[in-house]
Amino acid sequence: MFIPIGTDAPIYHRPWGTLSLIAIGIVVFFMVDASEPNTWWTLNHGSVNPVTLLTSSLSHADFLHLFGNMIFLYVFGLVIEGKLGWIWLIGLFMGISLCANTVEAVLMFWSDSWSLGASGVIFGFMVICLFWAPLNKVDTLIIMFPRGFNVQFPIWGLVLFYVLWDLLLSIFTGFQMSSVLLHTLGALTGALPAWYLLKRDLMDCEGWDLLTIFQRRRDGLDISAMALNKAYRLNSMVLMNPLNQNRSRQINLRQPHLTLPILIQRVSKRIGWMI
Repeated sequence: MFIPIGTDAPIYHRPWGTLSLIAIGIVVFFMVDASEPNTWWTLNHGSVNPVTLLTSSLSHADFLHLFGNMIFLYVFGLVIEGKLGWIWLIGLFMGISLCANTVEAVLMFWSDSWSLGASGVIFGFMVICLFWAPLNKVDTLIIMFPRGFNVQFPIWGLVLFYVLWDLLLSIFTGFQMSSVLLHTLGALTGALPAWYLLKRDLMDCEGWDLLTIFQRRRDGLDISAMALNKAYRLNSMVLMNPLNQNRSRQINLRQPHLTLPILIQRVSKRIGWMI
C-alpha cells in the first residue's frame, strides 16, 4: 500500500483551499448516503442534472474511498495551491470535475449506472504536478504488513506509475467504462490547463517545470545549475522588494517539508493558542 504523506515542493500560499475541499468531502460523507444512486450527489448516467457534474466529485461511497482520495488530494493539492493560491485551486477542481464528468455523462448517457468520487479530479491534479514540479519529491509511506517504511519518490515517477497502471488496465479491459478509464479521463483533462498555462507563461515554476527541463536537456544545458541560478536571481529581486517578504522566505527555504504529521501538529498548536 502506497500512502503519500507530504512533499518538498516550494509552498508560497497556505493550503486553505486544499483543507477546505477535504473538510467539505468529510462533511458530505457523513451527511449524505452516497452508497446508492442519489439525485444530487451521484452522477447518474442516463439522466440530466448539471449540479451532479460537480457534487458527485465531493461524495464518496465508503470510508476507504474517502480516506484514499483525501490523502492524495492533500499532497497534490498542496503542490498546486502552493504555486497558485486557493482561488485557482478551487477553480481547477471545479473545471476538471465539470469537464471530465461531462464527457463521462455523454459517453454513458444510455447506461443506467452511476459514479461518484474525487479520484478523476485527483488524477488531473497529479498530472498538473507532473507538468509543474516533476523533480520534487513526495514522502510516501509504504505499508507491507506488518511493517511500514517511508520512501521519497519523485513526482514524475509516482504520477507515471499510477497513470500508466490505469492505462494498462483500461487496455486489458477493452476500454470499457470503469473507474480506471475515468481516472485516465481525469488525467487528460488536467493535462490541458497544465500545458496551456506553461506555454502562455502564465505559470512560473522557477525553471523546474517539465517543458523547461526538456528544453534544457535538448540544448545540452545543466538543469540543476540553471534552475538554481534562476532561483538565485529571483531571490535577489525579491529581497530588494520589502512587499515580498513571504516569497523571499520560501525561496530561501528552497524545499520546505510539510507532511501530514507536521500539519496536524501546527493546527493543534494554533487551536491551543486560540483557546
